[in-house]
Amino acid sequence: MKANELRIGNYVKFKSTDDIERVYNIANDFKWSGNKEKQFKTTPDINDVDINDVIPIPLTEEWRLRAGFKDDLLKINDFDNELEWRERTKEIVIWGSDGSTDGHNFRVKCEYVHKFQNLYFVLTNQELEITG
Repeated sequence: MKANELRIGNYVKFKSTDDIERVYNIANDFKWSGNKEKQFKTTPDINDVDINDVIPIPLTEEWRLRAGFKDDLLKINDFDNELEWRERTKEIVIWGSDGSTDGHNFRVKCEYVHKFQNLYFVLTNQELEITG
């Protein structure tokens, strides 16, 4: 997993503990620490996480249900837009309507919770609500 794949609010899992947590802060290791005499950090804060200890969470049926999917479909706004989960290919199909009888769709490989959270945000400009 790469740090640039993450947004604040994404869910991730830690290899070392199996804990699942949300990302609350993303920082550069070499940032100014607030001490004018010391421009670069040399020791991590207690909450700093090694990106090598973070792994993605598979987008399982449990996580899809928690995100609001019903029968592998999730309505994403007040129009006719829906997201459809395709288990075999691990894809999200974005269905929409342009007002004609022909809908349109777009497929996105989406195997992990954080990637789905990011896709949802791009499509709706809102954070994905995950329950439970």
